[in-house]
Formats: sequence, structure tokens, C-alpha cells
Amino acid sequence: MSNCYSQITLAERCRLYALKQRKAPLGDIVRLMGCHRLTIYREIRRNSFRDAELPEYNGYYSVVADNISKELRTRLRKLRCHPELRNLVIEQLEAHWSPEQICGRLISHKLSAIRLCAETIYRFFYSKEEYSLKLYKHLPEMRTKRCPRGTRKSRRSRIPEEFRIHQRPDFIGNRRQFGNWGGDLIISRSGKSLTISRFSRSQTMVPYW
Repeated sequence: MSNCYSQITLAERCRLYALKQRKAPLGDIVRLMGCHRLTIYREIRRNSFRDAELPEYNGYYSVVADNISKELRTRLRKLRCHPELRNLVIEQLEAHWSPEQICGRLISHKLSAIRLCAETIYRFFYSKEEYSLKLYKHLPEMRTKRCPRGTRKSRRSRIPEEFRIHQRPDFIGNRRQFGNWGGDLIISRSGKSLTISRFSRSQTMVPYW
């Protein structure tokens, strides 16, 4: 699926904590730890300690960050820790249910006491451990790789260039030939229909049966 990577270890988190205590610049932290800049950003943002009642203790601590990371990974592995739930999700996926529909069905039909969200199912499908099952083939778009969350969709038109409106011949705009003009039918509540001819631009009210 994606390039191989390794999780940050407790020793690396201790080193990151020590560098932050020295108030080292981010560029020096990246260079000394040999990690990407975004890796350090995500580590600090996700695994920092935050408490509204004790704001003076908020910050990044190596041991606390390691525990937060383990807890997060445990929550994302619900489908690996519970084989029955895993088999149920795969069975519904093979029946052409989307991850969103599967989550709603688990709740509405009370099929499982464990709550799931669609994001957990998507991550399970595209995880390195389960990617060999090729579960993505049962999804509507059957993408071999998942697009990052929040990315903008392409605004490019799906109409081929040779069929776009600016490629049409000039004589079509004159509407002098059969097939180059038409009409719009609008039915009102009174039972009347309004026909607008694109050739004469006239409007005619006729009864509708």
C-alpha cells in the first residue's frame, strides 16, 4: 500500500523531550533525530498531554506520549482484537455494504456491542497487515490506494475535450436545422404546461392531461 515506515520508539520520544526542554529549534530537532519535519509535528500534536483542569502541566512528555500512542493504536485495532466483529464486517462488505452503512447497521440492528466508525473500517482495509486480502475490491470505487483525508477532489470535467460545447459547429447556434433546437416543458400546479421553444424564444401555455 504505502512505503514502509517504523513507529517512533520510547527512546526517540525521550530524546525529543530532552531537545524540547532545551528549546532547540525545530530544524535542529529534525536533523538530530533523522525524522521528517511532519513526523515531529504529528508526534507533538497527537501525543502531548492536555488537561483543562491542570493547564500548567500541559505539554509533551516522553512516557505520557508513548502511552497515548499505544492507546490510540489499540483503539484502531478493534477489528484485529475481535475476530467475530472482523468476520461480520468482511461479510457485510462482500454483500456490497459501504463502511458507512456497515457502521449504521451494527448500531440499528444491535449486531455488536462494540462501536465502530467508518474511518476505523477504512483504515483496516488499507492497513499493511490486511492489504493482501484486497478488501478494497468490494468498495464502490475499488481504489488500490486510499486518498489522504481532507484532500480536494479534482475539478476537471469528465466530458472529453472533443465533445465540449465550445467545440460545436457555428451553424448549431442559428437553430435553423432539425435537431439543433428543442423545448422545455414545465408543469404548473394549475395543470397547465409552459413550453418554451429554443428556436423562437416564444412561450405557449397549453393544458396538460
